[in-house]
Amino acid sequence: MKKENGFTLIELLAVIIIIGVVMLIAIPSVSRYINNSRKNSYINNVKEIVSGMVALANSGELDVYDLDTTYYYPASCIRTETGGNTSAFGGEWLSQYVVLTYTGEEFDYYYTALDSTKNGMYITNNKLLSTDHILGGLDKLPIDICIGDRDRIVYFNESCDGSYRETYNVRHLVKDKSYYDPETATDLFQIRGLCKFNGKNGIVEGDGCIDYNGDKFIDTELKLFSEKNAKKDFYIYFDIVKMEPADQDTGVTQATLLANKLEKGQYPGFCFRFATDRLEFTQKIQGKKISNTYPIGGVHSLKLFRKDRVLYYSINGEPLHIFQDTNNFTDYFDSTLYIGAAQDGNGNPFRHVNATISNLVVKMGDIDDLLIDSQLHTIFHLPGACKFNGSNGVLEGEGCEQFQGQKYIDTGIKLFDSQNYKKDFAISFNIDEFNPSNQEPDTEHNTFFSTKAEISKTTGVKVRLDNAKKNIETKTLFNNVGKSSTKDYKTVKTVKVYRVDGILYTMYNNGTLTKLNDLTSFSNLFDDTLLFGASKDENGIPFRFLNATLSNIKVQIS
Repeated sequence: MKKENGFTLIELLAVIIIIGVVMLIAIPSVSRYINNSRKNSYINNVKEIVSGMVALANSGELDVYDLDTTYYYPASCIRTETGGNTSAFGGEWLSQYVVLTYTGEEFDYYYTALDSTKNGMYITNNKLLSTDHILGGLDKLPIDICIGDRDRIVYFNESCDGSYRETYNVRHLVKDKSYYDPETATDLFQIRGLCKFNGKNGIVEGDGCIDYNGDKFIDTELKLFSEKNAKKDFYIYFDIVKMEPADQDTGVTQATLLANKLEKGQYPGFCFRFATDRLEFTQKIQGKKISNTYPIGGVHSLKLFRKDRVLYYSINGEPLHIFQDTNNFTDYFDSTLYIGAAQDGNGNPFRHVNATISNLVVKMGDIDDLLIDSQLHTIFHLPGACKFNGSNGVLEGEGCEQFQGQKYIDTGIKLFDSQNYKKDFAISFNIDEFNPSNQEPDTEHNTFFSTKAEISKTTGVKVRLDNAKKNIETKTLFNNVGKSSTKDYKTVKTVKVYRVDGILYTMYNNGTLTKLNDLTSFSNLFDDTLLFGASKDENGIPFRFLNATLSNIKVQIS
């Protein structure tokens, strides 16, 4: 009988096992290689995008020179060799921006993005770009993040025509100082960066909370309801970058994100906590318990205020909700404010939350305009430099071509008529050059802007130069009540005037707000429009010419 050639079953099984072992070893290595290649490709593409942004910013085609602004420019508007609608991980771009700021001498560049595969990057300085900054499993990115102390954000539109929208909330009147009186308030606690509260192991970790990495929770040591502090205003704010309630410790039905007592035994205080499908705010003061809930997926930021002993909260920057009036509160306690977990009766942490938060701020003090919450929209903007030539009294210069040769800029905006007099507004401009010595002879004042308030002390508001005192003066007169604020003209680079909840304020050089008139009972409405560069006399003739160059003239209204 002839023997047939072939493989035995044992030989086949051996070969299969060998192949399986090789694949077991090779597949993770190949996967890592592919993933690393994608990350390297991702970073190379980012660097190419940033290089394109550098060229665009240096070209002068975009108005990105405001020192108080963080600019977001869509990466889709920057031409690159390797760009496209998909990332190196194969996902479509959901959000992709180059973020830049101007220091007065140069630009600083950052990058942030997220694709449909949940791979992305938080705002990262281009000088620090590396594959280590690419993160997976992201549900969303923090939004409206300002770089440094800037208080304004501009998002350029994806139409790539230089148009933009801006986030300019009157709350951010000046570097977060609008929440409190800067003379008496204190920034009690801040974490700038990302803090992850890991519900799986119950520890704190992340670049933004280095001092607490490995801890079970963050103890701010702030005693907001002690007898010493119970009458003080306070403000707490943070962004929720990521929230995964399903990853809590087994058997935990609620996980605490923020608590000031109010845990075991329903002690007085407040608590922000998560159940499996909702965010709950709970508070118990003087035996009165109040709870409100929101779906988890829709909550991106939380604010809690105490103003004049009344507690408020706000979700996602929405209008404030009154929580409780604590004017009769007497249950003082010395528990401190905890973030990421709370303590049980024995001082041990419990209810770990699986979340990532950022931009955490706690302030306390005399918060004058705490409840300001108006979103302003730009209705007039001249981003260039307009020269108001005091020698011949006419306008000239790039940025105000539509007004060149005229005697003044008429914005056409009527801030004190029956339609607008109750609305919040902001008027701002930069003073690039100013030479009062070249003003017209015998001119007592020279007007930067005015809306009436000129002839015979008529009702209105104006900003002008007092030639005798060499001051820049913001002057108002309403219901026969006049107020003014002055600053040495040599030191003034920016001027801003606000009306917020019927109160007029002024500010120089993004410094301290000065309160002017209270217009809540104002009744002398008028239809005069806002003028820049000169004023009109009672016959409609312009006078008080200004010898200055103003830039970034802007009017915003709610």
